[in-house]
Amino acid sequence: MRQITHSDVVVAACALRGMPRGRWPDALRVWLDRAHAADIYRKRLGRFHPSWGNGALGGAIPRPIPTEAPLSDPDQMEAMAFVIEALLAWRHSR
Repeated sequence: MRQITHSDVVVAACALRGMPRGRWPDALRVWLDRAHAADIYRKRLGRFHPSWGNGALGGAIPRPIPTEAPLSDPDQMEAMAFVIEALLAWRHSR
């Protein structure tokens, strides 16, 4: 997977906020796996994956994505914290 950016975290958090919390772990795991696979695809074939983008997390998340809530919104903060914790766990597992 490509380097994680602030916008990747925000996009993932917004997408998670649009679904039940019980689905968050599986959804984020799928998106991380897709981003990783898209990055490998890009490196091997020299072009973006047709469905999952260039290997960035934000490109692997299905659209449409809900708009960003203010950071003072508890749901937005919880979603962002969840994404960051999951990213740390994913990186440590590699």
